[in-house]
Amino acid sequence: MTTSLSPRFKGICDQDLLETLKRLVAKSGHLEAELLAHIAEVDARKLYLREACSSMFVYCTQVLHFAESAAYHRISAARVARRYPPVLERLKGGELHLAGITLLAPHLTPENHRELLARAKHRSKRQVEQVVAELGPKPAAPAKVRKLPVPSGSRTQPERPELARANPAPLESPFPTSARRPRPVPLGAERFKIQFTATKETHNKLCEIQALLRHQIPNGDLSLIFDKALDLLLEDVKRKRFGRTARPQAARETKNPPSRHIPASIRRDVVQRDGGRCRYTSPTGQLCGSRDFLEFHHVEPWARARRHAASEIVLMCRAHNQYEGERVFGREHMECCSSRNSPRGELG
Repeated sequence: MTTSLSPRFKGICDQDLLETLKRLVAKSGHLEAELLAHIAEVDARKLYLREACSSMFVYCTQVLHFAESAAYHRISAARVARRYPPVLERLKGGELHLAGITLLAPHLTPENHRELLARAKHRSKRQVEQVVAELGPKPAAPAKVRKLPVPSGSRTQPERPELARANPAPLESPFPTSARRPRPVPLGAERFKIQFTATKETHNKLCEIQALLRHQIPNGDLSLIFDKALDLLLEDVKRKRFGRTARPQAARETKNPPSRHIPASIRRDVVQRDGGRCRYTSPTGQLCGSRDFLEFHHVEPWARARRHAASEIVLMCRAHNQYEGERVFGREHMECCSSRNSPRGELG
């Protein structure tokens, strides 16, 4: 049993906590479906007018005190559910979420709604966006580079300390950086819009490479240039992280005593076998499959086995590598190791 972080859950084992959470989620699906059914009926009867509200949105935000985004999603989903009752059944069963219903709403018809609802079953918002993009592909985003104006209200570093105290820096976001990672927007089944702001140095490099590649890419197509650049970057990163190379060397004899460093030949074999994804599997058989923050995890901890073998090493994301370390050695031990800046990628 993991040490409880709240007195309320003291004495509750991990498995019971997970099962209770799943039951609560199941109940919340039924409650959400009932809520949408009532919103749809109030909306259809226009009862919000009796409550001195000019629209259902105003009623939801000012009387029911929903956040604006929650009101929008629920009203949209309620109106869709009124036309297509299977939506509520999917919501009750936890097969569909409000964001997915809102995304599908403009594309549902009497002929296709059952098929689309089935395609969106247990899909994330991003995956539903991909389904929607396949239904109505958007035109390709035009390639363009433009200089952004400096915001008039932008805050620069104050020259005087009293100004710094009067205008403190904003608080750090409680969410990890990975949660705010930019993502491509699907324009169709095989096309994505990618947009970012570049520095002057990056812009200069882009202009230079466009000029150098005129013989190969006469029109300076940015998508082709970035594709070539990403090929080179991928090869370089994989070579450094995973020992990937076009001419791999034979594995050298293990040192005595052995080093914590995993030989490149073993890293290559592990990455190829695991497909560059986290191989952590839950007790119920659910595979993590994340590509982010990958590390090499020793099935038999290095501190005990003192050996490297591809058959005894798997790829894991940092979170699951840390989790396995805590499961074997305990949280205090792992936190102590982290505070001493132990090398990442070899925690297991």
